[in-house]
Amino acid sequence: MLLCFYFNKTEVKNFKPLSDSEYLRFAKWLYDNHYTPADLLRKDDAILDKWIDPKGKITIDRLQQLLGRGASMAFAIEKWGQQGIWIIFRASKFYPRSIKKHLRSQHPPILYGLGNKALLNQVGMGFVDSRSIGADDISFTIEKARQAVDEGYTVISGGAQGIDQTLMLEALEYSGQCVGIYL
Repeated sequence: MLLCFYFNKTEVKNFKPLSDSEYLRFAKWLYDNHYTPADLLRKDDAILDKWIDPKGKITIDRLQQLLGRGASMAFAIEKWGQQGIWIIFRASKFYPRSIKKHLRSQHPPILYGLGNKALLNQVGMGFVDSRSIGADDISFTIEKARQAVDEGYTVISGGAQGIDQTLMLEALEYSGQCVGIYL
């Protein structure tokens, strides 16, 4: 999390968190050299001294700045936890197997969400669409949410206003199950 995410608006001025592709490049290097991301917190200087980014974008200074944001991360995790938001990492038993299967090494390192995370590995149907919706969009979304529930699917969406929220709320009101995931 320290390497990839923003925790507040003001903390990262000179060094931006790693993009997904940057993290994947760095994580592969760690793996190839028999390190884990957690090792960076125990002996980061010894590990980072060996790192050379072939693209020149992930500097040691950038990594050290990102790794030094422990307090910001702790406050963010506490706030999210109070709001019922969970965080799952690639190695978690809850991380969706279908995402790993289809995206292979490109799957996101962390997922955020709301709801029962155990549902992520059951048969589900994902929905995303516009935030600006009209009456016809709402009617269509309600119909599709009910159809998904009737067919035994867990509804999976991002929870944004518009189609996502309408779909998730209808699935719950229609006695179905839903999970909101944020990348």
